[in-house]
Amino acid sequence: MVKSRGTAGRLRWGVLAAAFCGALILGLLWLDGAFLARWQQRTEVFDPDGDGRQETFLLERRSFAVLRDGETLWGTDGDWKVEDYLHGDLDGDGAEELLLLVWKRGSYGPVRPFWVESDGGGYSQHIFIYRWADGLPQPVWMSSALQPQVRQWSLEAGRLNILTREGETTSWAWRTWGLERVDGGRTEL
Repeated sequence: MVKSRGTAGRLRWGVLAAAFCGALILGLLWLDGAFLARWQQRTEVFDPDGDGRQETFLLERRSFAVLRDGETLWGTDGDWKVEDYLHGDLDGDGAEELLLLVWKRGSYGPVRPFWVESDGGGYSQHIFIYRWADGLPQPVWMSSALQPQVRQWSLEAGRLNILTREGETTSWAWRTWGLERVDGGRTEL
């Protein structure tokens, strides 16, 4: 009898240790963003700034980069998880803009409104908009955390069309500085 109790006790401790290790692994995967949205992987070659040179847009392993002749010209921050990208003339000036759909920790980054005490530690979804200058993307507008979050998006005729995770379809346009809703719904993004 004593022998079977010892075996049962070891078995119980083994199961508890396995459960703890499993929970620890799941927690570490969650912290790394493994359970965030589905990710796109694609490559596109074109001339985004009209200078006659072809660049490659590469979205791979949750990172985005601009390459020319196999050399990386520009890439996203290593802490960001890039879900997707779009490009087109968002502001109607005849030049391409680059839009990134990004997951990153916190809402604001190093600069936040004075009334916000903490930026939080979890991942949040953002839209970052870039213009081309000197052959590279330059940041123009970077949203705070999106609520609701984007499930699908497209850029057509200067309009950013978004389908939210809740199923709402919205349409946005660039106005002076930032995106403004143009389909009559609530105005913040």
